[in-house]
This record gives sequence, C-alpha cells and structure tokens, in this order.
Amino acid sequence: MYPTSDQAEIGRALEAAYYGDDAERIVPETREELVETLRGLEDAGRSIIPAGLGTHAYLGNLPRETPAIVSAEKLASIIAYEPEDYTIAVGAGLRLSELRAALLENGQELACDITASSRGTIGGLVAAGIPGPRRASTGALRTLVIGIHGVRSSGRAYKAGGMVVKNVAGYEIGKFLCGALGTAGCIERVNLKLRARPALRLGARVSFPRLEDAWAFSKELRDSRLEPAVLTLLEARSDARAEELVPENLRIGFAAHVFWIFEGNSTLAESLHARANDVLEATGVREFDREVLEGERAESVLDRLTAIREPVDAPVRSEAIVRASVLPGRARSAFESVRSDLLAQGLDRLDLFADVMSGQLWFAVRANEGELEQATRIARDRTKEAAGVAWLHYAPKALREKVAYLLTEDRNRDAAGKILRVFDHEGRYCPGRVMGS
Repeated sequence: MYPTSDQAEIGRALEAAYYGDDAERIVPETREELVETLRGLEDAGRSIIPAGLGTHAYLGNLPRETPAIVSAEKLASIIAYEPEDYTIAVGAGLRLSELRAALLENGQELACDITASSRGTIGGLVAAGIPGPRRASTGALRTLVIGIHGVRSSGRAYKAGGMVVKNVAGYEIGKFLCGALGTAGCIERVNLKLRARPALRLGARVSFPRLEDAWAFSKELRDSRLEPAVLTLLEARSDARAEELVPENLRIGFAAHVFWIFEGNSTLAESLHARANDVLEATGVREFDREVLEGERAESVLDRLTAIREPVDAPVRSEAIVRASVLPGRARSAFESVRSDLLAQGLDRLDLFADVMSGQLWFAVRANEGELEQATRIARDRTKEAAGVAWLHYAPKALREKVAYLLTEDRNRDAAGKILRVFDHEGRYCPGRVMGS
C-alpha cells in the first residue's frame, strides 16, 4: 500500500514525520555494539526508540521528547535453521522478504501472513503485532515465537524460550513482547516455529450489490464450520485498496466483496471450496459476481488482503485507520453501526473491512483533521458498545498529538505496567508509546 520505493526510504520518511527530523539514528553493526550503544544512551538520560527499518514508525503515541532511534537492521543473519524440526532463529533485523525467500526454498512458511510485498524486519513484525487475514486460522504471531533474545534496561541482555517448541523457560516473554512496540527494550534475535506451505490455496471472490447480502453469506459460511483460512469482507470506496482485489468494472454497482480461501492438501481444499459454494447457493442470493481464486491469483489476493491494513501513501495522506477487535458474533453489528454513523456525518471517503472469523475490524477514513478526529471517536464509541477494544492504528501526526493510540480501556494496564518496569525501570524505552503517560 506504500508507494513503490526502497524500504529504508519509506522508513526514514515515517521516522522523520513521527519522531522529528532531528532524531538521531544509530545503527549498531554487532550485538556487542548494540549493548554498548544502549548503555551509553541510558547513561546520558536519552529516550530510546528501538527500530528496524522504521516502516512501523506511525504506530503508537508520539515520543515525549526527541528520541534516539536505535536500529537493529544490521543484525540480519539467519542464525540457525532446522527445516526438519520446523524451527528457525534469525536476527531481529532480517528483512521479511529475505526470511520468506529462505523458507520458500524448503517449502515452509511462517504462518502469519508474510507476503511477497511485506516490508520491514522480523523484529518490527514482532514489536508491531498486527494481525493478518489468517488470524483465526493460524493464530496470533505470539503463538509462533518460541524464543527471544533482547536487551533491556541498563544494557542487560536476556534470552527466553529456546529452539525447541516444548522449551517453556521464559516462553511467555516472547508473547508479551508481541505488540509491545519496543517499550520493553530492543529485540536482538527471534526463534520461530514454522509449518509446511499448503499444497493448495483455493477460494473465491464474491461481489454483492447489497452489503446485507455480503454479511448474510459471510455469517452462513462462518457458521458452517468449514473454517476457511481467510474469510474477509471488504467495502472499499477507493481504488487504492480495491485494486488487484476487485476488477475495475465491479467497483461501481457492487457494495461489498467477500473473499474466502481454503488451504491444505488438494483433496481437502477442493472439498471445502465446493461446500463453500454450496453455502453461497443456499443463501438464495442470485445477484453476485464470483471469481475462483487459485494458484498465483490466490497468492496475490492473500498478499493484498494483508497489505490493505497499512496506510495509503503514508505519511502524506490525511487518513485515519482504526483497528478494532470484537467477538466474531458481534462483528457485523459493530461494523454496521460504525459505518452508519460515519455516513450520517458525511464521512463517506472510507474503506471498511472485517476478518469475519476472528472479529478483527478495520475502519479507514480519509478527511480533514477535524473530521478524522470525529471519525475516530465514532469508531471508538461503537467498539466500546460492542464490548471490544480499539486502537488508532494510523493517523497523521497532528491527530496523534490529540488522540491516544489505545482508544478503549486497557484492563491489563496495571499488570502490564509492572512487567514493563522490570524490563525498563527508568522508563527510557518508548515511554508512553502504548499506554500513554
């Protein structure tokens, strides 16, 4: 979803926009240099932001003071890879594209939607913790982290977990760091659990003239217990998010698009796909356009469904993206209530999409600053009514200064704060980035 350009260039632009043009950027060459750099910055009383390439700099609350950015991008080796054991250990700075290529050579994958266009590093992927379109099928990224090495307060190195799935020593530390946005220090190495790439990905795109028909079918498919790896509903009002997903002639006159993908061995995937088509026919809806997704087309659609979670043309475009998580049974009502209120306020330049299986909802709105703040409040309030949680996933800096990253109450705030103080007792690492002041 970003403009086509070098990842480092994108990251620098985002870091400048959110951390300031004068933020110092330090790139240690070795683990030892990383430790010494962090110790020196802490001794100098500096605020530190751990980073990779900087492609997720837009996440979280803004720094309270001009920070020092410490990038692990040079710690980019594959440290240990045991294909027969389905485990790999990599430096935090390894680019996702390089990790994906190495795994492809052995017919394996990290089942958290690293696609052909994924940008950033494995450390950034862990720190961001953004769910992909297969969230319900493959589980959260934290379930795939079996070991982690990092550096916490006072430059103290630590390691938790290991290279064996059953190694439980410190196993939960890796889970805690997923989504922590660097607030617990620098990640240096990540050990991951892998799986074989599915023999077949097979599914469909079904476009409906009416949104209610798209939701009715999505619910029937979810309730059928066929458990597709992907079940995403998209209402896109911009070509930027619809391109490569929906043919241009279907972007007008069709209100919503449902994507399903099954994966596994050929016999299983084909059987489940046929039964999903039976579910569609049984709904009684006769007005729809259907496209079979298989081979390269299925891979391309999975790629784009992952990419649409990212901002368009960041940090330039005036856009806000709210991510919400509700119980799957409440996804439709939350989605429709947010949509209805946004449209009632004249906020019609929007893209809305839902992971129907897991209850992950995304609301992307393009408007001026005041309207974006209003749209954020609407998404927050309707999510709270659905007993869900919401984050301001992306916002221009001016809106970030006004609205907190975590939009709803964090029931684990006190417990999380106690753990963070163990990792960063002086509050030097991204202070307030997740939980605010």
